[in-house]
Amino acid sequence: MKALITIVGFWFILSAAGLNILAAQQAPEVTLDNPRNTAYIHLFYLQRDSYQPELAAQAFHPSIELEERIHLARQLQQVYDGLGLFVVMERIPETNLFIDTTLNEHIYIPFPRELPNIFLERIDTLWYYSPASVQSIVREHNLLYPFGSDIWINLLPFDTEIEFLGLHTWQLVAALIIILIVILLHLFISRFVRPIITRFAVNRIKVENADPKLIRRISRVVSLLIVLYVFQFLLPSLLLPISLSEFLMKGIRIVNTVFIGVLLYRFVELLAAYLKMLSEKTETRMDKQALPIIDKVLKFLVIFVILMHVLSLMEVNVTALLAGVSIGGLALALASQDTARNFIGSVMIFIDQPFQVGDFIQGNNFVGSVMEVGFRSTRIRLINTSIITIPNGQLADMHITNFGRRTFRMMDPKISLTYDTPPERIELFIEGLKEILMDHPKIVKENYIVNFFEMADYALVVFVRAYINVPDFFTELRVKEEFYFSVMRLAASVGVRFAFPSSTLYIEQFPEKKSLVPEYKKPRDEVRNDLMAYLEKNKEHYEKLRQEYEEIERLKELALEEERRAAESAKDVKAAEEGKEDKKAH
Repeated sequence: MKALITIVGFWFILSAAGLNILAAQQAPEVTLDNPRNTAYIHLFYLQRDSYQPELAAQAFHPSIELEERIHLARQLQQVYDGLGLFVVMERIPETNLFIDTTLNEHIYIPFPRELPNIFLERIDTLWYYSPASVQSIVREHNLLYPFGSDIWINLLPFDTEIEFLGLHTWQLVAALIIILIVILLHLFISRFVRPIITRFAVNRIKVENADPKLIRRISRVVSLLIVLYVFQFLLPSLLLPISLSEFLMKGIRIVNTVFIGVLLYRFVELLAAYLKMLSEKTETRMDKQALPIIDKVLKFLVIFVILMHVLSLMEVNVTALLAGVSIGGLALALASQDTARNFIGSVMIFIDQPFQVGDFIQGNNFVGSVMEVGFRSTRIRLINTSIITIPNGQLADMHITNFGRRTFRMMDPKISLTYDTPPERIELFIEGLKEILMDHPKIVKENYIVNFFEMADYALVVFVRAYINVPDFFTELRVKEEFYFSVMRLAASVGVRFAFPSSTLYIEQFPEKKSLVPEYKKPRDEVRNDLMAYLEKNKEHYEKLRQEYEEIERLKELALEEERRAAESAKDVKAAEEGKEDKKAH
């Protein structure tokens, strides 16, 4: 609204300057032998100080009735004035044989972007506004002046001859009425747009945690855009001088572009809130790390595109500017190849997602947990708690082992028994190992392996492979510790010994010295009874562990629920404070 008032404030400045370029020129001779002369006589003889509509009508082909040609000439001038299109005569060709190279015809289009269907055409040897343009002129005039170009003259009881600062009294009064309409419309629309956008954000795209301030800002910009469109719709009806109309229409287009940019910027913030809500429902931690980068990139693109469009509206050669920027960017990229390589590495990491924030990874010369992934580098906390920073360009080329992405964690010990162990005891030991794996609450019950694996140099090897269903490395260590203690107690109950690299010297006779080799005299049934007694005791132990793990999970869920409640409570308090601020503002 402030921008609108500022634009309107320039009316009187420009009007007082008396910008009437065509009226100050010498009366042209009507030759119609080139596009410039035809366009010039059309506009010159419709000016206030040189008003001769019969001469201006000669810019149209004589096959059209004179009254209709006069009417068309006035309508075309009003179209130019209403759209703020200033005809620069020096840009119009002054040769009779001019050819449009695009169409390869003797035609000239004064405003190919705004009015592509209104053009001058060489007929025989003279130039006229093409008969094909007549329908386009009428259509454009009806769009600009749906209620007629003289609506304010008919509505307002003011003398059209009285002027102030270059404007008629009815124009000044009509301008004040339009400004009043725009202000009242803004106050009216802003009250209704906000609940609509709130319902759209909450019900349609499900952004339940949208910031009320953000919704208020979006609704305000939407209201201003609607008001600006209404102002642009009503402005041509004032029939302002072309210089003033050109300035105002160009200002409105620039302000409209800026408002659209602000609206897109706010929608990017709303999109960021929506993506944040989605990321909270997933287990991918990299999403939360990528959100700030996506938000900044989208905002930068919005600002860049809007800035280029504003420069284009201000008649800056954007193509040449972008070419210069591209050359400078190429030189800068060549001078900073490492930075560009690191940025591309960051993009590849966010696309491929070889790891997430919090994952435990192993690279060429490091092992640690991912703390942060930035534009240029990644920070990793090593197992000695120190932090290293690795450029993303190097990290993207490394072979990374991600321990955090494992579905299960594998446990594969090789248990070595002494060579003097009887086969029956090994069989009972293997049977006990299987029972331990089946009873432990965190060991996966499928796809485990327990077999007599190898007769090695110094031991009989039992191979064990099983998977552990745990979320982190520390829980993995705890489960392995529980398993290994169970294995040691199992070995003691069955009566087997663990082997280690050693050399044994056997002497056939040695007085008063017993052999170190144990005697396995206990019957198999008694050993089995000892095994079953131990396994029953171990099962009770694992049942307690299961209850303990379940209690840990329950406490985690309670903590998460408490955090959610605290966040909702904080949100309600914030919403209540925003409501109070809104009431005060109203």
